[in-house]
Amino acid sequence: MGASDCENPSAISEKQILEWQKQGIIEYLGSTQDVRPFLESSSCVVLPSYREGVSVSLLEAMSMGKPIITSNASGCKHLVKEFDNGCSNGFLCEVRDAKSLANAMREFIALDSTTREIMGQNARDFVCENYNIQRIIDTYHHACVSRSS
Repeated sequence: MGASDCENPSAISEKQILEWQKQGIIEYLGSTQDVRPFLESSSCVVLPSYREGVSVSLLEAMSMGKPIITSNASGCKHLVKEFDNGCSNGFLCEVRDAKSLANAMREFIALDSTTREIMGQNARDFVCENYNIQRIIDTYHHACVSRSS
């Protein structure tokens, strides 16, 4: 989901996307301003990025109670955590490793619905605790005050 980034030389071309769509490999949903209906209908969100900061798309998914499957790229890996309830909020795979990604997806698919629900709640709790606007403002303020001291 999302618009093609024609300016980015490493982006997947529209031609390739159309070819994969024709072959039935992907279902391209285009671009939208409101991802909530798509997230609502999903079991989890998969983002196998190899060079990502903290991903807004993963934070959006987690805020809606969706477990994530993502790579251990620097920004992404910090979003997957183990919780005191013995469950995580997602799975990590190796960067640029299709087998590792497939294994993480298989592992998620094999979970029972209760575990998936717990993972989703863990995801939401993590985002609410760590990425709420007041906490971000407080962290930023603290950093500014520390630098000026």
